[in-house]
Amino acid sequence: MTAAVYLSAMGPGGLRLVAESSARNAHYLLSELQKIGFVRRSGKEFFHEFLTDYPENYGKIEKTLEARGILGGLKTEEGILWCCTELNRKEKIDEMISVMKEVIA
Repeated sequence: MTAAVYLSAMGPGGLRLVAESSARNAHYLLSELQKIGFVRRSGKEFFHEFLTDYPENYGKIEKTLEARGILGGLKTEEGILWCCTELNRKEKIDEMISVMKEVIA
């Protein structure tokens, strides 16, 4: 029921904007992660989520992010799953990357 109300309120144009924003945020996150050494697991097209390999120090990165109230990627058997929505602002992505850079340095 909630989903139906949300979709109705957003309308086709609003839903398109949400989708475009989610995809743009995810692609930006991937580019920033790659700059600090994360490697994407697949070269296939993606929408708003993707997998990267585990860097050696991801445990330390994850603990530092958590201590600062930042949700990092989800560890899975295949790698780290990253996901963005329209709610993930560039400033927050940059903040997460900045914290990760501190740990890596």
